[in-house]
Amino acid sequence: MVIAAAAPTYGPAAADPLSNSNSIPYRTQQQQQQQQQQQQQRQDAALEQALYVVGTPIGNLEDISFRAVRILRGVSLILAEDTRHTRKLLAHFGIGTPTLSCHQHNEQQRQELVLRRLQAGESIALVSDAGMPAISDPGAHLVAAAVAAGCKVVPVPGPCAAITALAACGLPTDTFHFVGFLPPKHHGRCQALQQLASIPATLVFYAPPHGLGPILADMLAVLGGGRRAVVARELTKLHEEFYSLALGQAQWRVKGEVVLLVEGCAKDTDALLLAAAAAAGNSSAAEASAALLTEQRLAGAATDSTPAATSADQALQQLLRQQLAAGVSVSASSKQLAKQFSLPRSRVYKLALKLEQEGKAQQQQQQQQPAAAASTTAVGDALIFKLPGGP
Repeated sequence: MVIAAAAPTYGPAAADPLSNSNSIPYRTQQQQQQQQQQQQQRQDAALEQALYVVGTPIGNLEDISFRAVRILRGVSLILAEDTRHTRKLLAHFGIGTPTLSCHQHNEQQRQELVLRRLQAGESIALVSDAGMPAISDPGAHLVAAAVAAGCKVVPVPGPCAAITALAACGLPTDTFHFVGFLPPKHHGRCQALQQLASIPATLVFYAPPHGLGPILADMLAVLGGGRRAVVARELTKLHEEFYSLALGQAQWRVKGEVVLLVEGCAKDTDALLLAAAAAAGNSSAAEASAALLTEQRLAGAATDSTPAATSADQALQQLLRQQLAAGVSVSASSKQLAKQFSLPRSRVYKLALKLEQEGKAQQQQQQQQPAAAASTTAVGDALIFKLPGGP
């Protein structure tokens, strides 16, 4: 038995929604479906009234958390450091939540609006361009205002450049001191570094684009050249790199924003020798001197008259000369080095004062020598001139 198949229907009688003039255009239907899905997702999230501080990727979009995506979908408003940058992130994850700028220039102006909406029962997210908001980024003032007003603040953890670099730098991580950005000018930067010089914990800095060279130069002058330092750039990205050297050997030319990590201060004379020799570019001599001092200490023979103690005094003088030449005052340099190497401050101060006086005496002598030479020349010329017409 043969069953004849029905012939396909062509023309206007065919059921084609795209060709039906009474139907909604297909693209419009897709947009409506996406809007309905996003609205349903926000309803499903059902977030409570709070300011959500949300961490976002610092380079690799795969680092965003499922929770962060859910929060960003569920809130009624997203406060962004740069709305153009944040919209790209939101578009990548199909998030259509409205955004409003909140950066360092308008953060305090936004407080009244944000607090009013929070107190009205809304949920709002705060994001920065990368990493955790309020950590060397806008948001700290807004968070403080929300806490003071009794509004709930909920952190949504995410990537942080400082912690990411610290975990892979190879320096001690049991204690660390986060500094963020140093002052932009030389004088303020040196003052800040002087306050940090005696801290034994690993120091974590952010460096702006094209600003690493002056920062390293000031660190060498204030902290000495013996400390290990690590520069981390392009974190979580394709060209992620870590550079590790002593400050006295650092000649990095790195572009872009970086995380700079510096070893904390050491509390012994060995470190003093190593720091001075590294600053002079003689690491092998420093290691030999430090080894000699350690051996003498173990034997109980190290006294103020030993060669090792003399070497330590010479190393201290070298570091003091370096700081005085960089413009650091006698009081500040002696205070910093005394704390850094557990030395009596009075001893370091007297030595620094002596070096300063010697330096001034040398400058005066150098200034007097050209004047004396010029005077001698003038006298000689006068004698030559007068001889022919003499009595």
